[in-house]
Amino acid sequence: MDRLITDRLNIRLRKLTIALCYAPTNAANIEEKDAFYELLEETLHHVKESDNVVLLSDLNAKIDDDNMGLKNVMGRHGLGTRNENGDMFFDLCLNYNLLILVTDQLNAQILAL
Repeated sequence: MDRLITDRLNIRLRKLTIALCYAPTNAANIEEKDAFYELLEETLHHVKESDNVVLLSDLNAKIDDDNMGLKNVMGRHGLGTRNENGDMFFDLCLNYNLLILVTDQLNAQILAL
């Protein structure tokens, strides 16, 4: 699957793992989405706990501003109405302690750290 690229870099006192990915659109079938998220989760599972992780991505996710139960994942601002891709992204963030830092208002690209 050519939707994911990763690299591990040496920075001052830690390692930095960067993952760049492009998720299937919300209109894609669930099998394609599941395959993408399984690959992404498998990749994140192999990152050492001591690494800092940056996920640069276009996840085709809308994450509205309802952060009830998600305050450790996101702030108070989102975009649009949450879609299935947004739900899948929230699950990923919760499972891997990722924090959503930036949402691009034009196409909901998300940076997670």
